[in-house]
Amino acid sequence: MLDLDSPDAEAFAAAQGLPATPEVKTPRGRHLYFRHPGHDLRNTAGKLADKIDFRGDGGYVVGPGSYFIPTPEQAADGKIEGAYEWVEGRTPADLPFADLPAWCVPIAPQPEAPVKQTPPINHHPSPTSRTEAYAAAALASECESIRAAPTGTRNHALNAAAFAAGQLVAGRMLDMITARHELETAAAMAGLSKGEAGATITSGMKAGAKSPRSMPDEDTPATAVAPTQRTPAAPRALNWFTGTQAASAAPVEREWLIADLIPAGVASLLTGDGGVGKSLVAQQMAHAIATGAPLWGHDTTRAPVLAVYCEDDQAELNRRQRAIGGNADTCHMVSLFGDPSRLGAFDKAGDFHTNDLFDLIRDKARATGARLIILDNIVMMYPGDLNDNAQAAAFMAAMNGLARTINGAVLVLGHVAKAEGSRSQGAGAWVNQSRNHLFLTRDDKNRDMRVLSKSKANYGPTGDRVDLMWSHGAFIAATDVEQNGRTLEQVADDKRFLTSLDRLTEDEVALSINPRASNYAPKLMAEMRPGLIHGNRKRAMGSAMARLLADGTILPDEALGWQKSNRTQATGIKRADTNPATMAKSSTMNLLDDLKAKSSPAMKGDAIMVPLNQTPAPSPIVRATPPAFDAQRSDKVAQMVAMMAAKRHAA
Repeated sequence: MLDLDSPDAEAFAAAQGLPATPEVKTPRGRHLYFRHPGHDLRNTAGKLADKIDFRGDGGYVVGPGSYFIPTPEQAADGKIEGAYEWVEGRTPADLPFADLPAWCVPIAPQPEAPVKQTPPINHHPSPTSRTEAYAAAALASECESIRAAPTGTRNHALNAAAFAAGQLVAGRMLDMITARHELETAAAMAGLSKGEAGATITSGMKAGAKSPRSMPDEDTPATAVAPTQRTPAAPRALNWFTGTQAASAAPVEREWLIADLIPAGVASLLTGDGGVGKSLVAQQMAHAIATGAPLWGHDTTRAPVLAVYCEDDQAELNRRQRAIGGNADTCHMVSLFGDPSRLGAFDKAGDFHTNDLFDLIRDKARATGARLIILDNIVMMYPGDLNDNAQAAAFMAAMNGLARTINGAVLVLGHVAKAEGSRSQGAGAWVNQSRNHLFLTRDDKNRDMRVLSKSKANYGPTGDRVDLMWSHGAFIAATDVEQNGRTLEQVADDKRFLTSLDRLTEDEVALSINPRASNYAPKLMAEMRPGLIHGNRKRAMGSAMARLLADGTILPDEALGWQKSNRTQATGIKRADTNPATMAKSSTMNLLDDLKAKSSPAMKGDAIMVPLNQTPAPSPIVRATPPAFDAQRSDKVAQMVAMMAAKRHAA
């Protein structure tokens, strides 16, 4: 990210060359975002030029949606109050991230010099021929995986191989010079450039060195390449507590990432027939949590998400994401389609040991703060016998442990057995060891309908179901199809708009539908409750306002029942009044208007004489308008609806 904070900085950057890329307006300047080139990037402040900062690896930046209010000391230093907002037409939805200009990198990355490995005295055993044979076989296998990697996965394969080699080097079974040379040769044979390969090897070996690989048992052939095995350490002490302590402990409400569907702290199972749509359902769950948007009528806890897909390539995931709803920067996906995807191995005693891939997923979750990990699916990621209860239980125990590690949830996808009425695959331990089991099936009467039900729920009622309908590449709640053709997100946005309108009206804040007005409703609502509105908050509220105006739910330029500071009547957006008693009063007011227009009543002073059989409504009365909307009634409303319709048509 390039931060430009002055006219001189802008002029300097323009002279160097700036490609079109997503851009954020800041109180003092702008932020320009670029695609990461793949090697380490340093953070700088003022080194490129005065008032130009650069943020790369390990850096952070204030994101769009934030609002900065300086302290008096900061204001004295020149800090300015203001919002951080995407520049219109330059959001990630409008432009792809441009390649980082070369002039933005103050110091070109240098490949690290090989570190000579000198074993500390009496700290490690001397290498033996068996050790050397094992390490050579392991390195050869890793290099072969690089050469055999299909296009698009070669850098991933190189990183995994470098990680494994780093473990061997740290375990004193292989020297670094040999490891780097063999990895670089394999990378060149796979078609990777020297610069790209060098950075990946350095990064992978550094990560692997943190988990040294130990020599396998004597009965393991020297040529066998086994996954890294770790024996789970026993707890240092058991945390005993009494029933009295448990009863007197402060109650902690269970947290749900998706209300009543995905509980935090445990692994959940999602099963169904092949092709029923489990992967799509999981991807929609990932998007909803990553954006904080409600899903099929269920509230979500906003948090980063990881999703590992073994049966779909990236192109398919891209198509689904566009159908689901577009941008979700904190939803991190990876396709292992065609790649090794086992998460560990079972030893002779039947204990499950995680491997490097498991570590990569766990470490990525820690680095991103992910609170949901989706694993699609059991068949591709489980290394044991599906019908072995002990192995299935051990695997699910590791998944529950992973959920606790990230203080979140793990959602494991699986198929069902061929037996009639089966809701899971293989051993019963799959369901028994998951504390929450969701089951997805087709509706018998409508092939486009799906039923998502809770087959097992240790933390809530079972039997609840969500009826879904496939529509334009994604699932929507069937109940929402009947709500004026609006999507669930649109319905939720409409509710948020009305809730915000009620709060602002209660605080005597008048709102306008004019985008240029200082009290433009979507702008004030987006600033008022930023955490409750997903995506582009101002745009979402603008769309909601247009829908609510079009169907007559809200009205512009209405008397609001209080006076402004200049003692004039406050006017602005108001909910349409549908109360029958008030509507009757409104009819009376309309009668009086008609009498005035026709000049039929006799005028005496300020009084209006009306027929005796008509009772004028008490004054003052705020006019109520029936919900049936007539665009001709208000030019402003008509213009607003037309503008939003044009934007939707253009999109």
